[in-house]
Amino acid sequence: MKEQLEKLLTGLKKKGESKEEKKGKHNTKKKKRPQGIPIKDTSYQTGKILEMRLDESDGIVPKDGYESRRKYFVVLGEYKNDSVIGVFLINSDVNKNSINTKELIDCQFPLKEADYETILDYDSYLDCSEIMELSKIKINTLGAELGQLTDSDKGLVIDTIEKSEVIPPKQKRKFGFEDKS
Repeated sequence: MKEQLEKLLTGLKKKGESKEEKKGKHNTKKKKRPQGIPIKDTSYQTGKILEMRLDESDGIVPKDGYESRRKYFVVLGEYKNDSVIGVFLINSDVNKNSINTKELIDCQFPLKEADYETILDYDSYLDCSEIMELSKIKINTLGAELGQLTDSDKGLVIDTIEKSEVIPPKQKRKFGFEDKS
């Protein structure tokens, strides 16, 4: 996986695309905007891809003066006896301002558009460097289920979590993962 990410990042550098050029490419492509299905109990299984508008209360910094941002995320697990789930965010690019060390770059898991044609408009990244905790109550009200990770990606993401030296062991255990770091 690390080699795969390095090849992707090297490929981006070789192409010489600036952030503005890449944004322009993303904006000119027709958006799929998948039709999500309503949230149900099975939506909280590990590997499910959900979407919802997130704001500062969720730990997201909205852009361009907006109050919230529509984000896709992958469910990692549900905290028992609580109304919280752990998720990783899906991003269209690696944010080099905050993802600026080798350890954090190694936590960016590539998701290929070809594997998620009904969900993604372009190759994206699952940010496995931080488990975000979101309210099930809010997701039940405002969220939608879009699909799920491929079995292969799901296995690799679980392996990434368990071997991660970036995610605290206590947080791994909270959402049902082993600490193999």
